[in-house]
Amino acid sequence: MTNDTENYSRLSDLELVDRLMSKPTDEKLHDFFLTKICRRILRHISLRIFNHDDDTELWGEFYEFISKDDWMVLRKWESKNGASLTTYLSYCATNYFLHRQLMEKRL
Repeated sequence: MTNDTENYSRLSDLELVDRLMSKPTDEKLHDFFLTKICRRILRHISLRIFNHDDDTELWGEFYEFISKDDWMVLRKWESKNGASLTTYLSYCATNYFLHRQLMEKRL
């Protein structure tokens, strides 16, 4: 796994997005994406929005959100607008979970 992690770390944001959406699915890349790219984002959201320390329950839900409709969330990201992939994902994740929390409070 270490070699894979090193190789994946060298990918540009565009290369990472292209490979995430490509077929066949590279499970190790998807794992790298969640654990190395999304983990800090989800940890922050877990602490700031939900006031708890365990971010693992958010992983699956966030992965489903960004991968649905053939990775539509990632397809909307364009590196040419200056936002890094991490910045874009932070924005998307924050909005998604804030909306979810608002909907839960309405019930």
